[in-house]
Amino acid sequence: MLLKDDTKNTQSKLANYCRSGYYDPIPGVRPERAKVYRRLVYNLMEGALSSAYPITRQVLTDDEWVDFVQHFLTQHDCQSPHLWCMPKGLWEFAVKEQYAKKLGKPYLEELLCFEWLEIEMDMMPDIDPGPYESDGDPLNSPLLLNPHNQVRTFTYPVFSRSIEDLEKHHSQYHLLLFRHQEHHEVRYVALSPLYATLVSILQNKALSAKVALEHVAKYFNLVDDATLFTEGQHFIEMLIKEGAILGYVSAESTYQSTMKTRRKFHEQNV
Repeated sequence: MLLKDDTKNTQSKLANYCRSGYYDPIPGVRPERAKVYRRLVYNLMEGALSSAYPITRQVLTDDEWVDFVQHFLTQHDCQSPHLWCMPKGLWEFAVKEQYAKKLGKPYLEELLCFEWLEIEMDMMPDIDPGPYESDGDPLNSPLLLNPHNQVRTFTYPVFSRSIEDLEKHHSQYHLLLFRHQEHHEVRYVALSPLYATLVSILQNKALSAKVALEHVAKYFNLVDDATLFTEGQHFIEMLIKEGAILGYVSAESTYQSTMKTRRKFHEQNV
């Protein structure tokens, strides 16, 4: 059923006021009552954003945060009806409007990204990894990577350094984020460029560590294979212990289907 034009206009004006705080007289609505709705909507949204970005909230002054949130609510066209998705828009808005430059905090966009990724990984739909074995050879058995994972590259170590030190460490950092299969908690592991390449290879195909490391050695033109395989095996064992690798593949066709589902989710949310 279509709304009448006057009803639609009234709803639109009230919604705009709740978001922007700028009151345009609305027929049949008393200004003092409209303020109640404005306060409720603003508090709900600001609370959701503060909860999503606790570190960013601490980094910004009260005035900077209020200005940031208010401009976001006024100008950003939120697309999702789900409240938990709204904070992603704040990160996107910061990138679009160059808030890192405006506020003199060059790491701001990556800090927002890192904080949002924890929410995204936590809310990611469950993906059945298919059958796998807990026992196997870390070096020679095909590995099953946790399907709830992402590898990201940052230019500031927003995941490991205090805010005061970030600008001194502008470089390139790789991070593997994943959701633990049993505890359902989001974890992350810092990666060297070599191990970031290794994980990226395992994201696309079920391979043994030995075969994947051979690809890595070829890519980086490494000669000392013995050291690479020894240290690489230790790295794989650490990922298994942490839950980033679930075990060993027992049905490759299921694995490929799982990876297709994971890539589809990633493409829709990046």
